[in-house]
Amino acid sequence: ILLAAGKSKRFGSDKLFRTFYGKPVIFHSLKFLDQSPHVDEIIIAASTSNKKKITRLAREAHFKKVKKIIIGGKTRFESLKKAIQTIHDHPLPSTTIRHLIIHNAANPHATQKELFQCINTLKRTHVSGVAAGHPITSTIKQISTDRTVHHTLERVALWEIETPQVVRAEKAAVRSGHRRGL
Repeated sequence: ILLAAGKSKRFGSDKLFRTFYGKPVIFHSLKFLDQSPHVDEIIIAASTSNKKKITRLAREAHFKKVKKIIIGGKTRFESLKKAIQTIHDHPLPSTTIRHLIIHNAANPHATQKELFQCINTLKRTHVSGVAAGHPITSTIKQISTDRTVHHTLERVALWEIETPQVVRAEKAAVRSGHRRGL
C-alpha cells in the first residue's frame, strides 16, 4: 500500500512531484515497491488532485505491479483503511495475503534491505507489525501550552518510525474493521 493522498501543507506544494535525482519523489517510492521481490501488487491511495498524475506516471514508467489507484481519506489512517478495504473486496486470485507492506510515497530513501529486515523480523516474532526507524538523537522536551518545560524525555527509549512498515494481514483486517480477514 503506497500512501500518496497527503496535502503537503507544510511543504507548500505537492512534494510527491518535486524532482529528486531527475524524477518525481513518488517515482522512486513506486520503483522501490515495483522492483521488490516481496511485493505482488501495489495499491496506491492518492488524492483527488494527484490521482491523474500518478496514474499517468505509473503507466508511462511501466510499473507492472500497480493494480489499483484509489482516492484516499482525509488522514493517513483513513487512506490506509480504504486501501485495506480495497484489498479485502478484490483479493489476488489464488493467493493468500500474509503481510501488508505500507509505504509513504514521500519517502524515496527506503531500501530493499530495510524491507527485508522488516519482513524477517515479523516472521521471527509474534508482533502484529514492524517498521523501519532509527533512534532519536535530538533532545526532546515535553512542554505545556504556555511553553513551560516539564521535563526532558529519555532518548534511549525514543525512536522515529518511518516506512516501510510491514503488518500481518489478518491483524490489519481486524483493526480496520474487516473481521473476515483478507
